Amino acid sequence: PSIPTNIALVGQMIVGGVTMTNSLQDYTFSGTGSTVGSATLTKAGTGSLDIEANTELSVNLTQGTLTGAGTVNSVDISPGATMVYSGTINAGVVCGGTGTSSGNITGLVDVQDGGVFTNLNAITGNLLMETNSFLNNSGSISDLGPTATVDPGAFLLNIGNISDSGVANGGTMQV
Repeated sequence: PSIPTNIALVGQMIVGGVTMTNSLQDYTFSGTGSTVGSATLTKAGTGSLDIEANTELSVNLTQGTLTGAGTVNSVDISPGATMVYSGTINAGVVCGGTGTSSGNITGLVDVQDGGVFTNLNAITGNLLMETNSFLNNSGSISDLGPTATVDPGAFLLNIGNISDSGVANGGTMQV
């Protein structure tokens, strides 16, 4: 028998944690249900994971690709991994690999050394760009708080909009 690759969430599920390795097949989380709680989904393997459901999962993407239009808590993209996500991320992104968001991100976006991130829609939260990182902002970044940092050797290409009352009211954007 074949292994199902569509995991349909039905009802509310309390998840303690999920670990998956998918190199042979791509998987989809879909359905009208949701996960609740502070669980982490760790995804390894070269295959892709498509999240179309509403979850409270924090995704630790160690390999492969994360796609989808659902809701997750946060995403941590390891070097060599790729995110192309159009959904909602509620608690920020740490990007050591390659990430693209055409959805909404709330919380810190930390582009790490060697990370490449593209914002096509909206980031509401603080920004940290570490040395040798690249961020292409074609959308909007707002509510940075009292500090936002672009370290020496980092590159911020802004063809979108950056606005913030915190930085404008005595905070700093260190560049």
